[in-house]
Amino acid sequence: MPPRDAPSALATELLEALRPLSDRLAAVRTLSAGKIGILRQLAIRGRATTSDLAGEVRVSQQAVSLAARELEELGYLARSPDPDDRRRTWLSLSEAGHRRLADELAAGSSWLAAAIEDSLTAAQRRELAAAVPALRALGRANADD
Repeated sequence: MPPRDAPSALATELLEALRPLSDRLAAVRTLSAGKIGILRQLAIRGRATTSDLAGEVRVSQQAVSLAARELEELGYLARSPDPDDRRRTWLSLSEAGHRRLADELAAGSSWLAAAIEDSLTAAQRRELAAAVPALRALGRANADD
């Protein structure tokens, strides 16, 4: 058995620890993580094509197209033609989309803040805070792949 701090063992433990958190965050939100990712990217970029978004959220262009259609039907995004290339369509957030994204992120943050306060000791909160830079580095790892 590899030592507990070996990368493979640590990866397994981290995934096992994060899975219930991810499940609980999904339960307090009304949109899927993929749709929130699309809204978040549009909030950052201002506008994007489905191809741009597929690369950013790491799903197929077909999946982004389907999600974008659903988000458009909900009034959260708008499509506009590219004046220079009639084959290209730009997606952007509507005002309702900005509000929905803010609400979704707030719901997740509120739940997580309450869970941290209610479930962790002061020492555990300090340990968690100390781990945040490492978790951010993992989130950036291979971001350009």
